[in-house]
Amino acid sequence: MQLLELFGEIFKSAPRDTLPPRPEAIVSPSWLQVPTIASELECEVVVQESRRKALQAAYGGDPRTPGSRSLLVLAELVPEPGKRVDTKNIRVDVGGMTVGFIAPADVPEYNQLIKDLWSRGKPASCHARLKAGWNRRQVSDDLLGICLLAGNPPRPSSPETPFLPPGDEVAVTGVQDCQPFLEGVLGSEKHRSVTARLQRPDQDDTGDGPPVACVSVWIRDQRVGFLTPYTTERYTGVFDCVSASGLSLTCHAIARRSKQWISVYIKVPQPWRADSPVWDGPSSFAARHMKPRSRR
Repeated sequence: MQLLELFGEIFKSAPRDTLPPRPEAIVSPSWLQVPTIASELECEVVVQESRRKALQAAYGGDPRTPGSRSLLVLAELVPEPGKRVDTKNIRVDVGGMTVGFIAPADVPEYNQLIKDLWSRGKPASCHARLKAGWNRRQVSDDLLGICLLAGNPPRPSSPETPFLPPGDEVAVTGVQDCQPFLEGVLGSEKHRSVTARLQRPDQDDTGDGPPVACVSVWIRDQRVGFLTPYTTERYTGVFDCVSASGLSLTCHAIARRSKQWISVYIKVPQPWRADSPVWDGPSSFAARHMKPRSRR
């Protein structure tokens, strides 16, 4: 009995990692806003079976519809007390509905970042991709899932952070004319990640651009090439939404050395739902079956 009492006193006196108060700011699920966590590599979210209705509601329709396999949203990360006093779960909310939880192995790094953001009065928000689709034989709800585009380890966003969430790797054309500049960017390295700025055809006032209406790609203050007409048309829906929202059309880029020259690739979101890339409220499914969580 004395031993149990001793352990009880030690347990009570153990320091607990307390979080600052949760910011009052409401996180809208539209991806067309700057997150507080930088958009980088994908991080899988654990989706429990009981959360599938919420995930389908956040998706905004039937995830089994052909051609509707991906949707960008802004998710909020909220710590919750775990089963043990010294652990926490981190739930992932989209539009006020919990759609999953951070994998346990990633919780410590996210906890520290969320604590830093909350101490400055900022919510922990990051871009996320809702995924759905078909397998080869039949439609399956098991393919419905969500990935955070927050990297590992996650880091806070800054004015220098590219806005566009990473996705498809797209080759930049016309880099042969600026190899000396790219040599300076790459140095002795074989590849390097940089920030690229995309410029619409009507914004390119240099006078020596490509003969067709293509998006040009800039690194620092140097134009390094442009996208092909097909690629420009393919991603026009994404570019239009960002420009109309007054956000910077910047993205992740990779300069990569090959045997012939240095190539440049940009990473842009997949336009699978480019016809409706802006969140327009919960679907009728959500209105019938789901209730947003109260803030706490």
